[in-house]
Amino acid sequence: MKIVLVVHGFPPYSLAGVELYTYALAKELAKKHEVFVFTRLSDRSKEDYSIIQENRNGLKITQIVNNLLPPLSFVGSYQNAEIDKVFSRYLDEVKPDVVHFQHCYLLSANLISIAHQAGYPTVLTLHDYWYACPSITMLSADGKLCSQNAGLDCLKCFYSQHPPEAAPTNLPIPQIIKKITPVLLKQNIKRLISVLNGANRRNLQEGKWFIQERQQFMKEMLSQVDQILTPSDFMKKKYASLGLIKVDAIKLVPYGIITDEYAGISKIESPRVRFGFFGSVLKHKGLHLLIKAFNELPRETAELHIHGDYSFDPVYYRQCKKISKHPFIFFHGAYSPKDLANIFKSIDTTVISSICWETGPLTLLESLASKTPAIVPDTSGPREIIEKYRGGLMYAFRDVDSLRQRLQEIIKNPDKINDLTLSIRPVRNQTDQAQEIIEIYEKINHPGEL
Repeated sequence: MKIVLVVHGFPPYSLAGVELYTYALAKELAKKHEVFVFTRLSDRSKEDYSIIQENRNGLKITQIVNNLLPPLSFVGSYQNAEIDKVFSRYLDEVKPDVVHFQHCYLLSANLISIAHQAGYPTVLTLHDYWYACPSITMLSADGKLCSQNAGLDCLKCFYSQHPPEAAPTNLPIPQIIKKITPVLLKQNIKRLISVLNGANRRNLQEGKWFIQERQQFMKEMLSQVDQILTPSDFMKKKYASLGLIKVDAIKLVPYGIITDEYAGISKIESPRVRFGFFGSVLKHKGLHLLIKAFNELPRETAELHIHGDYSFDPVYYRQCKKISKHPFIFFHGAYSPKDLANIFKSIDTTVISSICWETGPLTLLESLASKTPAIVPDTSGPREIIEKYRGGLMYAFRDVDSLRQRLQEIIKNPDKINDLTLSIRPVRNQTDQAQEIIEIYEKINHPGEL
């Protein structure tokens, strides 16, 4: 079977969760099938939309350069005509039996329609909320949970991540002010107020239109997928509640990981309880929440080891460093996935401190596979994983005091770590999940058997 996996980044150039998951899945599928990867690459030394081909570990990888150079329009963040053209030609050349979309972020959501219109069977996995939320995480610009699309506020979130000059027709008022000279302000103050009031109305109207247009577009794209998958029941229900997909159109397929890498790990002893944070140092991962909780713990009783790349948001990293008051908080920086099993030898308990609704995270599964218990929020993916595999304690979502209490519970009773470790059930392996996905590919290639 010829399988095309579409993803917004790919190792070793991009090492976040979806990218690593896709790489692991691709290698597993390639044991019995011909696997192609269509992905995006950021490389300022190369021209936008140039193509780089690579064969690696039995995978045929096609990388299209998209450096996201400003100005980036709101519509341009999810539609890209140039990438559409390249992908159409790519499918004509490969002629796959199935196209599996892992993510269209940084590519173009219209790739789904291109594959569908060309008659290729399609599968799409919902790893996050990008199809519903321009900022992916369902968090507002100030970090609050956002339960639905919110018109102009969605644009504020988007443009907090991209240069404001990218949106000359719907700039926030402060940007308009900056573009007007002080002389004009003095001479035409009454007229200016009138203009700004009108701009407010236009911004609100345009903001709602942009979001409604995006939502309708995404709904249309998702309706063209033959089978939609998600690893999280919470996400399945959330997408349905947003009106983008009917709940019975989404199939639950829990994540699998390469469990052999974590078998037989022996812990290195320590006089202090060692807590670990794993993942990109980004605000939605909630490291600031964990640091605030950890700061209040008695000294000499515990350590916090932070493993994760902070290059994505250096400002947030510096904020986390600044609020770190406990003497035993250590920032280790980025790590290679191949080093993770060794890192777990020096971690007693993993902490998931996300302030958004997670689908996984994969690091939680990896922790449990290494027989390292975890402390997780009592919601979404983390809750589902602990309820399924055990080996963890839950705290009230986004609640610093509740998280601190769980940390203290472990410190005061270290034997709890052993009890939780013994309770961990075997984590689903990548081979098992890949086999289920292959069966889905086969069914959509033979719809009469559905």
